Amino acid sequence: MSYGAPRLAIALGAGVCVLLAVAPAVLSPFLIQFLINFFMLAILAESWNIIGGFTGYASFGNAGFFGVGAYTTGASPRRRARSSTT
Repeated sequence: MSYGAPRLAIALGAGVCVLLAVAPAVLSPFLIQFLINFFMLAILAESWNIIGGFTGYASFGNAGFFGVGAYTTGASPRRRARSSTT
């Protein structure tokens, strides 16, 4: 039995985690926000692939949760700005 493949996968996973942990100290705020958006949309796309592709069940619940989160994120700074000025 060869244990090389699992060790390689663990080493690559650890390397990616280290790179992601160091990224905020090295990258510009624009690139950090870009990476956040990229990975967030990648997770949404993967969830749609699992739900719609493997099971064949067309559910828009995950997109609904994504939309509610996006609306909450967009509305919270506006409410915070109003409450701090009055």
